[in-house]
Amino acid sequence: MYVVGGYDTARNSSAAVFVYDGTAWHDGASLPIAVNHPGAAAIGGAVYVAGGFTPSGATNRVFVLARGASGWKEIASMRRPRGALALLTVGGRLYAIGGRDGPTQVAVPERYDPRTGSWTDLPAMPAPRNHVGGYVNGVLACVAGGRSPDTSAALDCFNTTTSTWRPLATLPTATSGAAAAIMDGITIVAGGEPSGETTIVGVTQEFRAGVWTREPMLVPRHGTAFAMYRGRLWLCGGATAAGFQAVATCTSLHP
Repeated sequence: MYVVGGYDTARNSSAAVFVYDGTAWHDGASLPIAVNHPGAAAIGGAVYVAGGFTPSGATNRVFVLARGASGWKEIASMRRPRGALALLTVGGRLYAIGGRDGPTQVAVPERYDPRTGSWTDLPAMPAPRNHVGGYVNGVLACVAGGRSPDTSAALDCFNTTTSTWRPLATLPTATSGAAAAIMDGITIVAGGEPSGETTIVGVTQEFRAGVWTREPMLVPRHGTAFAMYRGRLWLCGGATAAGFQAVATCTSLHP
């Protein structure tokens, strides 16, 4: 399980990578650049990191850490800089969705094919926004919540076989910077905060058979993502106060 980039406790962008091997955390190979709000995903044993914010603004640079490699390799850049995006893997390809570049919401998603080493534009999002929670449901690449700058309650999915968007549901509580996943057929959106960064959304919102329920989080947080590990969903790092308060804790859940 990998945690990459983000902010350190002094709110500096970080190049740090931490790896959990099932027993303990270890320092991984550092990213070539310090970056916060990047997207991260895996294809097989390779870990990809795309976009994010550097001290000079959003970046379009992309890096891969191959299985067994001692360091990161830079690959083709995205066609657009974007930070606070979702990076998702469907069918052995990467999908970069949402994010912003300065005040501009990046509406056009992009797909990366490792076989050709190139990015391709996809149909624009119906409601462009950043700080989205991304997850995969079969052939669907989905994003939940976000900000534009208003906080969003939308849950939109891109069908990677038909290249079309459709709304899936509306969250009971609008949120941004939340974690999202699907497990055992249940859509889960955990934590986050409103775009004004005044409070934390301290619940998991769960969508079962067309009905939303809410449960309190063990450790309310925003600015992190779910990782599926050993049959449970894990949240590591993030912030436990509105705006900023970097933490090192990990918690897990099973719906």
